[in-house]
Amino acid sequence: MHVAQRFERLLEIYRRPDGQKWGGAELEKATGGIVSRSYVTNLRKGRMENPGFEKMRALAKAMGFPPQVWFEEDFVDEGRPPARVRRGEASLVGLSTSSRPSRTLSEPFKGSREMVEAD
Repeated sequence: MHVAQRFERLLEIYRRPDGQKWGGAELEKATGGIVSRSYVTNLRKGRMENPGFEKMRALAKAMGFPPQVWFEEDFVDEGRPPARVRRGEASLVGLSTSSRPSRTLSEPFKGSREMVEAD
């Protein structure tokens, strides 16, 4: 799965506290400017092939998921959300586990896994 597709999936799963989908301006504010509005746009449009870990961690913190979710292999397993969500957090995000993403994790992320585990 390309980073843009993964990010879109995360935006669908991890919503703002009011239930709305995160936008660039909200994420810029929630990350304290670490991730700019334009960066969010570029990430969503697939212009960022391998975002830096600092930005990925800031997005994870702002959106309310553990950074390692960016790298989880089972993120697309049988169209279900990451294991953490399947184990009981689904109700917290109003999630249905029936949607089906189509591909597996893209290669640029596989080498970055050590950064998450070391954090």
